Amino acid sequence: LLAERGEVTLERYRPAGEAEGDGDPRWDLWQACQQVSRCSWQAQSQTGTTLTHRSVQPFLQEAHAVAAKKGMLDLCLLLVDRQPVAFNYRYHWDGTVFGLRMGYDPHFAREGCGNVLLARTVRDSYQRGDHRFDLGPGQLNYKCRYSTHLETCYHCTHFPVSSLRAQALGLKRWIKGTQGQGHDAA
Repeated sequence: LLAERGEVTLERYRPAGEAEGDGDPRWDLWQACQQVSRCSWQAQSQTGTTLTHRSVQPFLQEAHAVAAKKGMLDLCLLLVDRQPVAFNYRYHWDGTVFGLRMGYDPHFAREGCGNVLLARTVRDSYQRGDHRFDLGPGQLNYKCRYSTHLETCYHCTHFPVSSLRAQALGLKRWIKGTQGQGHDAA
């Protein structure tokens, strides 16, 4: 169905890094991801976790430049007649690809542009020699079609000893986490 809308191409950008003379962040591709994100559900999100959310955009933009310089950027765009309709924004290292954000233009949803992009990038990753493809945070239904297993993710937070406020927050989090669990949260 998607091919009926025009020529469908995958653009995958994975620079080798500055050490290899290839650390260009390709801001044009970054902007294309932003463009798709702004027309997707992400534009309405209030979570502060999307590519275009004001609270995280400066950080993600800086991380984008650093990832390109270090050779850890993995950016994919699905284009229909050279216009971006879906994106996967990820990082990679040593054969592992970690998904950070993805999105698609709702005007192409009926044709399954998000699924087309994901299927093509998974195939391309394994052709490149990647051995692990992490679909990123969250447990969304579409991931079940591509997953082999789920892994539990743990978070560690450091609270500086010299900061009383940070210690109080750490204590509050520890108490909240241990209530009703019947075990130590050490």
